[in-house]
Amino acid sequence: MHEHLRDLGRHLGENEPPDCELRLWNLTDNLFHKLSGQFPVRGISMVDRNDLEQSFQNLAESARTRLLSNMSRLQVLKAEGCFVEQLFSVCQQLPQLIYLSRRNCPSSFLPSSISINNLRVLHVKGNFSKALWQYESQAPLQLSELCIDAPLSNVPKSIGKLQNLEKLVLLNSVFQTLQSLIGVVGNLKGLQCVFLRRCNTLQRLPDSLIGNLTGIQSLDLNRCYALQTLPDSVGNLAGLQHLSLRWCFSLQMLPESVGNLVGVQHLDLGWCFALQTLPDSVGNLTGLQRLDLVECSTLQTLPDSVGALAGLQRLDLTACSALQMLPDSVGTLTGLQSLLLAGCSALQMLPDSFGNLTGLKQLDLRRCFTLQMLPDSVGNLAGLQSLILSKCSSLQTLPNSVGNLAGLRSLVLSKCDSLLWLPDSIGNLKKLHILDLAYCSNLQMLPNVEQLSSLENLIVFQCPQLQWGAGVVTQLRQRLGEGFIEESWPAVSSDESSSEEGSSEES
Repeated sequence: MHEHLRDLGRHLGENEPPDCELRLWNLTDNLFHKLSGQFPVRGISMVDRNDLEQSFQNLAESARTRLLSNMSRLQVLKAEGCFVEQLFSVCQQLPQLIYLSRRNCPSSFLPSSISINNLRVLHVKGNFSKALWQYESQAPLQLSELCIDAPLSNVPKSIGKLQNLEKLVLLNSVFQTLQSLIGVVGNLKGLQCVFLRRCNTLQRLPDSLIGNLTGIQSLDLNRCYALQTLPDSVGNLAGLQHLSLRWCFSLQMLPESVGNLVGVQHLDLGWCFALQTLPDSVGNLTGLQRLDLVECSTLQTLPDSVGALAGLQRLDLTACSALQMLPDSVGTLTGLQSLLLAGCSALQMLPDSFGNLTGLKQLDLRRCFTLQMLPDSVGNLAGLQSLILSKCSSLQTLPNSVGNLAGLRSLVLSKCDSLLWLPDSIGNLKKLHILDLAYCSNLQMLPNVEQLSSLENLIVFQCPQLQWGAGVVTQLRQRLGEGFIEESWPAVSSDESSSEEGSSEES
């Protein structure tokens, strides 16, 4: 829940008198009896139902006085369809209304008889909604959150007077609505969050919007499919902490001015299929903690300046299928905890500087089909807890230094078809809980596995070439029980075979 909604809820709870008990959050058979009952109603959340309109009309005719009295303290109304209109027709004054969400209502705007002076949150959704309120003088000047998912044909200029507005959400907005809104909100200096999601016709943000809203903390342009770039004025958003451009298919580049956003903590560029590179200035984002580049399928490399992101904790390059290498400077990201490279099918090697990532806890390299080896320096990652290499079909072995990964808990090598053996040092992994070697069809040697004192799950399903030392299979079965997963008995040495046959004869 957003902070101001949280605070609103606390305010309602703290100031609720003892005789105000009802919040009607589900349609039940006795709903209308409750509306006309003894206690005032504080909140209503209702969905449309075929019999709702007539039932409410009957109630209004039979208990109008009691209904009006009980609804006078209504503060939260979340409803859809005819129920909202019927309620407004009977209760023409809702002076304490703070939260209003109206969905798919037949009327095109809020009636002028409804007082919205104290409204803090307004959500409007539906094809029937053509305006927010009937007259400019109706503007709820206390409004802090406005969410619009409707084809407005009349955007009130009074939106520009909502100086308390902190969050603006526009969903599926058509061009005319978008242009009209952008024209009136540019001077709302109190705006902290702007969401323009699924605005399919938006190709460029105007400087008049971005340049003036210097107080924005979160800018979300998710699924603006036609957006090609951001204006240079985006660099003026000095307070920005979160920038999301996820699913902006047409985005080809970011302006150099993005490097001025030194307060940004999360930059999300996932599924920006046309994005080929990042500007060098991205290295100036010293406050960046998370960089998401999921499935940027034309991204071939990262700038050297990425090594200057001293605060970076998570770097997600999943399914960047054109990425061939990481810059050596990535080794300076000593605060990095998660590095996700799954599906980087063109990635052939990791830089030697990789071993400097001493803070790394999670490394995901699954489906890196052309990766042939890990650098020896990987053994320096003493804090690494999870190493995933499944479906690395070109990987033949692991470096001996992997035995130095003292904190490793999970090692996944399933479907590494070219993997022939593991190094002897694998037995040094005293904290390893999971070792997954399923479908390693050419794996021949698994030395010292019995020395893995913390091992709980060993998966050797479909490893037909695997040879075991004498007594190892029996020992593992006894120790791991159901944690030893195999389709059938793997190949065993002649000594172990004789030993098990003898045991069988004695029994």
